[in-house]
Amino acid sequence: IGPGADKIFAMRCGLQRFDGAVQGWDNRRLHYRRAIFLDRDGVIIRQIESATTQLNICVFTISDDSITNSLLTVHKKGVPIKLITDNDKSFDVGSDVEQLARAGIAVKMDTTPNHMHHKFMVTDQRTLLTGSYNWTSSAARYNHENILVTREAGVVKSFAQQFDQLWNVMAKFE
Repeated sequence: IGPGADKIFAMRCGLQRFDGAVQGWDNRRLHYRRAIFLDRDGVIIRQIESATTQLNICVFTISDDSITNSLLTVHKKGVPIKLITDNDKSFDVGSDVEQLARAGIAVKMDTTPNHMHHKFMVTDQRTLLTGSYNWTSSAARYNHENILVTREAGVVKSFAQQFDQLWNVMAKFE
């Protein structure tokens, strides 16, 4: 992908470009969507902290202490959090999964030989955050990652259903 690819993407989607993020409104449906390529504004943390009724998170791993601290803060405010992760990285040095579970956050894990490699979060059943962004300090500092935030009801519902299906078959973290 060459220089200007994001501008071409924005034009094709009818969006406007702002400081490393493509964002816009679809006025026909009034659905917000935003694509982020550098999370300088802390979109993940802001989305976590915006939760009032529930957070359903499905990520391969969490080792970014800023994200972990935001999750703990929201949990202490009484917002129910469910986390699905993969066992492959959960016990690595720097993984925050055990800390979150010890704090009382409900954690389930893929213990199959395959990987649960999703990276998404559904906030209050109305907003979806997804993309390639690993919830790691490396992603925050070094990697080329992307995040999409949307409130398009059909898309949010699909991810919420996928979360529920996975939650029902994953093993409880112990």
